[in-house]
Amino acid sequence: MLACGVVLLALFAPALVFGARASDDIPWHFIWLQSYLDAVRHGELYPRWMPDAMAGMGSPAFYFYPPFATMFFALVDMIFLHQLPLAYVIAVSACAMGLASAAFFYSWARNFASVRVSALLGLAYAAAPYHLLTDYYNRGALGEYAAYVWVPLIFHAAHRYLVTAGVRWLALLAAAVTGLFFTHLLSAMIVGPVIAAYVLLALFGRQRRGNAGPGITVTLASMVAVALLAVGVAGLYFIPALTLFDAANTAALYARPIEATRLFARLSVHDNPVVTRYTLFAAIYLALTAYLLAEYLRARRRAAVAPAGLGTSGATVLMWTVVTALCGLFMWGKLGFVFEAPSPYRSLQFLSRLLIVVEFVLLTLVAVVFAVLPAPAERQRIASVLLLVFAGLLVYQALALFKKFEHMPIAVNEVALSPRVQYRITPPEYYPKGAPFASAVDQLLPQLAPHLDASEQAWIVDGSGRIETVAQSHGDFVLRVTAATAVSVAIRQFYFPGWVAQDQQGRRLPVTAATPFRFATVQVGAGTHTLRIAREPLPVEGWAKKLSSLSLALLLMVLGALGWAARRRASRAAPAMSPATLNRSR
Repeated sequence: MLACGVVLLALFAPALVFGARASDDIPWHFIWLQSYLDAVRHGELYPRWMPDAMAGMGSPAFYFYPPFATMFFALVDMIFLHQLPLAYVIAVSACAMGLASAAFFYSWARNFASVRVSALLGLAYAAAPYHLLTDYYNRGALGEYAAYVWVPLIFHAAHRYLVTAGVRWLALLAAAVTGLFFTHLLSAMIVGPVIAAYVLLALFGRQRRGNAGPGITVTLASMVAVALLAVGVAGLYFIPALTLFDAANTAALYARPIEATRLFARLSVHDNPVVTRYTLFAAIYLALTAYLLAEYLRARRRAAVAPAGLGTSGATVLMWTVVTALCGLFMWGKLGFVFEAPSPYRSLQFLSRLLIVVEFVLLTLVAVVFAVLPAPAERQRIASVLLLVFAGLLVYQALALFKKFEHMPIAVNEVALSPRVQYRITPPEYYPKGAPFASAVDQLLPQLAPHLDASEQAWIVDGSGRIETVAQSHGDFVLRVTAATAVSVAIRQFYFPGWVAQDQQGRRLPVTAATPFRFATVQVGAGTHTLRIAREPLPVEGWAKKLSSLSLALLLMVLGALGWAARRRASRAAPAMSPATLNRSR
């Protein structure tokens, strides 16, 4: 296990030495962490609006992007007493997430395999090329990267509950499900059907074997209730995100149709390197799955398979194989109806995201095969093949990382110094809806030039009047306006639902997006006015908070009731104590 930890830390050495560096999404995480820390300093633990983003013109990114990764970065920043540069805060956090994913997969694999095999599988999970090289080093997709932490924990908790009926495993299941939904909604959508299939298959298998414990109906009802309530707890995040989805520039998410991201097509190392790399990973995983299935079937024909336990039956082996095969077909672009409107999987964006499931399922299948094939010769043969492939993937990643960091200076972080991060320019999907903004930063900055470094926080856009005074604090504006005629007053914040305005008499005034750049705008009549323009929580935020609180309360009640029922069953099943034993116990 120590050796596995050393190898994993070696793979994270570039991150720990250089910090978080250039990749597709890393700039967003710099920006969001900066804005989140600013919000915390203003007393907000879960902000929705980022008033300092977009060069101080505001962004609704926290309405939509899951909060866990950013909050975890902030926690690490606090642990290090705010002394680390943000690039190293993100790198240390990512390393901690990688170690956690390895530990949790180890716990999951230990249900089937030995300590040594489980440790190697934990390392393989944390260092899997889509997980580490792609999601962290190349894409910087840290929400998706963090989702790897929760997946084995969900399966482990569900499995242990099916084995022991211990309520603590249900509590762990609830925590992991909530964590996944707070971390990456798309990963939850992908993993959900797989965990449901596994639980149903394991549950019916347990029933056939006549294992002790609650009946199938009670067990299934308990798990479904706990899982649904755990999802409800995460409603604090995803209900506003889904409800307000069309209020942002979310069409930018689908500028590239999902069909264009299919693998096993248009392969070229030079012209299409990303798809080619993902196809290589997928092909290796599919080939290994077929090999493991062949080894299992060969042993089964010779009756050299150990008696099936929970999670190690032939049906379970077949299920893991089918899941991998289906993911392969999906990534190939087959069965495309699954990703056509109105399917929620249309929002997946990239078919390569299914590699999240494939990497988990393949390594789980390895653990199961080692559990059911007791013959040393077969195990040795399988181990040799797997270690050879795994070593090849490690070398591939090491060479890719060497190429990435070979000429990179340690002292200068190009991401932190980039105009995108300096001006906190958010992804295009969070631009004001309907604004004629370019998605490329080098084109967007000239468009925003009149407002980038402007000291002007409010101005008259229509009518005759002037702004006497402006006071602004973290997106809260107080203006004094003198108008000769009716005027429209714009503030230096983009419009998004939630802006409210009030005059000196307490009257609420409508806030609209009346300018071409979609700045928040208020209309007032002739005269002198003192206006307060600020954001307030939307009704959907209140509903989500109530649903989340109610779900948490019900979840605790359900877990408490199940715990009480389990203790009652245990006391009834305990043998009556003899008088001598009773006297000794006293």
